[in-house]
Amino acid sequence: MHHIDQQALREAVDYHKEEPAFARRPLSTFLFEKTSSITHLPIGTSFILVNFMLFVFCGFAIYLYSLQLSFTVAEAVCSQLIFYSGFTILCAFFNTNYTYDEPLTYLCFIVSLIAFFRNKTFLFFLFFLLSCLCRESSYVFVPVLLYLTFHKKDRSVRYKHTILFAAGFVGVIVLHAFFLKCTYPSFFTSQSHQEFTSRMDLFDFNFQDSKFGRETIFSFFIVNAIPLYLLLQSWNHIKKNKIEKKLLYSFLFILICNTLIVLFSTIARESRLFALPLLLIYPLLGRYFLLEIKKIKTSKLTKYSVVQWCLIAVNFGILYVAHGYIFNVYETSIHPKQFNYNCEYLFAIVLVIVGLNTMSLLTEQHPTNVDLGIYR
Repeated sequence: MHHIDQQALREAVDYHKEEPAFARRPLSTFLFEKTSSITHLPIGTSFILVNFMLFVFCGFAIYLYSLQLSFTVAEAVCSQLIFYSGFTILCAFFNTNYTYDEPLTYLCFIVSLIAFFRNKTFLFFLFFLLSCLCRESSYVFVPVLLYLTFHKKDRSVRYKHTILFAAGFVGVIVLHAFFLKCTYPSFFTSQSHQEFTSRMDLFDFNFQDSKFGRETIFSFFIVNAIPLYLLLQSWNHIKKNKIEKKLLYSFLFILICNTLIVLFSTIARESRLFALPLLLIYPLLGRYFLLEIKKIKTSKLTKYSVVQWCLIAVNFGILYVAHGYIFNVYETSIHPKQFNYNCEYLFAIVLVIVGLNTMSLLTEQHPTNVDLGIYR
């Protein structure tokens, strides 16, 4: 316990109670303080304990979400591994992540997705409301949830059901507004409007010079590079499955919307802000990573052509250039690179992508037979 910086974590909790942008999201702070009060542990220890347990529950929720979509146990476990190995989870409390509300937000939203696909409407709206109370950014999922609702129902009732679902989201907004009115009345004052207006200038902050621009671009890359690579590699497989294709389109739509929101209204060096869209497709990522491994295992070495040797050389050239650039040019804007693992993780991403791509070039691919479950 003596290795925990209790003062710094106490200041972080106090900051989230006083800063207007965070004070309107009191659920995580309430859990930290309530745990500290019940267990008589210091607030810093409670912060670590609660967030650790929330991330554990997130893993269970992703496992159940994968099974709900009729993926295999192996694919569900692989989805968990991808979740836990992601930069925003593995390095959640290092700068430049500064994780605070995300564990509770993730858990509530993933549980709401499970309820959504089980047609448990009340539970869905309850947990979706909780995820929005944790972070308002959860509202970015509303359009795609309506899209999935529309395509989930029979033609005879889909319009009626989608309209009713839209009314449910209006109810969530009303309840959220009532909650803010009771717990944070200043949200409805001119002060809150000024805060919102000031956030619209953050695009200039994120790209104010080459150092900040590089950091912003790599902040997106460090979160989304491997997921986008897996989706690209599995594109032909995705096109054959209607539900997977709908989830992919939903993800891409949210990814674009969320990225624009982050770039224009937040400090983009906080990589965790780019991770929200991934909650929708972790089961797909587990499946597609296993597909990549299966393709390699079931393939045989092919006869090499000049083109293949050139492409393999390009891959290793990319690896060499990436190593030099990441460790010698890239840096974060607020702390020395010794205070985080950004460089190491970025290079690991490039290494994984180059490794998978090189193995793909070295082998002759054969169609992989996969149990498609409900997608067949």
